[in-house]
Amino acid sequence: MNVTNYIARVKKININKAVVLLSLSFIVACFSILHVILGYAKTPPGTTYMWTGHYYLDLFYYVVFIAQGQHGHWVAFQQFATDDPSRYYHWFPYILIGQVFRFFSISPFIVYWIAVFLLSFVVSFLILVVITKLIEEQAFPFQIAAFLLTLFATPFFFISSGEIQYYDYWFSYSSFFRRFEPIPHHLLGIIVILVSLLFLSRYLKLFKNRSFFNTLKNSFVITGLIVLLLGFYPFQAVVLLGGMALSVTYYGACFMRRRDWMSVTKLLTFIFIIGAISFSAGLFFKSLYSETFTAGFKETESRFHYLLSLKEIILTTGPLILLLPLGFFSYSKEMKPIRLVFLAFLLSSYLLFYSPADAIIGTHNRRFISPLQYVLVGAIGLLGIVYLAKRFSLSAKKTVLIITVGFILYFIPVNYQAFRVLLTDKNLNSPITYLPSGIIDAMKFVRSRQDSGNVLMTPSQFLGTIIPVYTDRKTYVARHIATPNYLEKNIKASNFYLGAMSKNEAKSFLTENNIRFVILTTIEGYDVHVLFTYPFLERVYKNNDAVVFEVR
Repeated sequence: MNVTNYIARVKKININKAVVLLSLSFIVACFSILHVILGYAKTPPGTTYMWTGHYYLDLFYYVVFIAQGQHGHWVAFQQFATDDPSRYYHWFPYILIGQVFRFFSISPFIVYWIAVFLLSFVVSFLILVVITKLIEEQAFPFQIAAFLLTLFATPFFFISSGEIQYYDYWFSYSSFFRRFEPIPHHLLGIIVILVSLLFLSRYLKLFKNRSFFNTLKNSFVITGLIVLLLGFYPFQAVVLLGGMALSVTYYGACFMRRRDWMSVTKLLTFIFIIGAISFSAGLFFKSLYSETFTAGFKETESRFHYLLSLKEIILTTGPLILLLPLGFFSYSKEMKPIRLVFLAFLLSSYLLFYSPADAIIGTHNRRFISPLQYVLVGAIGLLGIVYLAKRFSLSAKKTVLIITVGFILYFIPVNYQAFRVLLTDKNLNSPITYLPSGIIDAMKFVRSRQDSGNVLMTPSQFLGTIIPVYTDRKTYVARHIATPNYLEKNIKASNFYLGAMSKNEAKSFLTENNIRFVILTTIEGYDVHVLFTYPFLERVYKNNDAVVFEVR
């Protein structure tokens, strides 16, 4: 693109529209972290908020890798066990996030939520861009209405015993707060998918004017995005590949009917490069990750295969599904590349969902469902409203306004319920959501020591999932999904703290695992006097909340 064309495109940008898009994206990003802001505001004196706005053990797991980046590491590695040398290359997004904030004195927990905020902003902005392209013939206010429907769409609900109950299933994206799930690598994956689909639709839109060299260039760009996605969000990468294959197949069939063999050749080259390199990359990543401890848990996921009935799809999609038959006629009447590409992505998602692909890959089939399906639901739903206005000779503006507001009012109870769950869910508000500040001070003390070696904590309260964040050291036991042979290590650690080992057994236990520091806190329920009976432990730090011993 030359400078003249670039300037011409910039001049076409409507500043007012851009401000609206950016403002809405900012508001969405704020909503995505609102629950942790409220959680922080409720922090009791003498405690530190652990920012548990997502399932707390998973959040601590991700934050450890952000902390590794902040500590200067460039490859994620196992810190939840002393005997596992695994390196987790697929967690590079968290390492990069940590590296970006390496020179800022910001807690890794806060960095996590800054990343969620920024990525939610980008996701929201890209969804807005996509909607304006999907229904570009509609007025800008109508496009905003489609965006609002996309954001806030919920399932059907009913009232039971004074409580809001709604139709749902595990791993669904039934509300705003599920759609913008506060997990950085999921949000980054959505961004990569949206950019890939936009690239593909633009390539197909200008296909007739594309040279063979341009085809090669576009195929390698899109392949690069898919390989990137395979690295940290592989299941949605499979959906993306399926959607691309369906899109290219459609265009290939059209060109074959016209006997346009040059176009067919370019398309075959395009999809062959993407498919061959992506398949090879997929095999490489599968081989790479099969060597890590956590790979075993992916295999068990395939046991959770569950097929939704048509009734469940209707009830969980919600009232917007009533507009889809009306809007789809307008949507398909002019099947532009971007409309085809996003429709193919949706079809790929459900085809994989109802296939045995999950068992082959080693996951559960609900991982193939994408929150991006609501982009189509919102866009086609808006077209359905416009169709109703035309059908009954009503004012399109008034009809869109009234029906959109009506739907949003209907969506409020479910979204409110989902937000309330975020504030009260025991999986989020854990026993260590508000951690006595002295415990963190003790962990930071261990970090300040120059002596190398690992750290031992009791398995109680899962504090082992936090300690690598503050110490940059390995811990003996953390949690079941992160520590190999967890139950065995749980028992050994407990026996050590209970004094159920002989002095020689305890010393050998520490030596074999290269444990240099032993920590006990007031929230774990163990008697500190037991540790004083071990002659090889020397107390080196103490406050009201924790005590630290060093192995001599």
